[in-house]
Amino acid sequence: MRFMDAPPAPALLLYDGACALCAASVRFLAPRDRDGRIHYAAIAGQHGREWARAAGVDPDAPDTVVLLVEGQALTRSDAAVACLRLLGGGWGMVGRGLALLPRPWRDWAYDRIARNRYRLLGRACLVPDPAWRARILDGAGSLPARADSGAARG
Repeated sequence: MRFMDAPPAPALLLYDGACALCAASVRFLAPRDRDGRIHYAAIAGQHGREWARAAGVDPDAPDTVVLLVEGQALTRSDAAVACLRLLGGGWGMVGRGLALLPRPWRDWAYDRIARNRYRLLGRACLVPDPAWRARILDGAGSLPARADSGAARG
């Protein structure tokens, strides 16, 4: 899926705000993203819901993260790999290495983890660090206009 207007950041990661694993992922990414390229919004949040729906993800039953970057909505393992690549440095190399694996293999692993995420780590809300709190969207922004209705997932 392509978005005509970019979300309010170079990249916006929509995550399950009730998921402890997702919160841990944001806590992993944010401090390592020294250039502040990735901003974050809970899928069930006010504007996260709108962006999730536009990307074809049910905000009430999210089964994937969504990364809105460069006019595209990436999901599943493609979103995870792109986040690592955006970090640059060694993590960017890890992302490039993971991208070499066939998408069906990556998505198979992603889906298994996503399906069991509450069982693995439970539920928890994100408590952001003040150093990167400004990159957590809490209602700011608006819905990007859709360029087409095709869903280019992951």
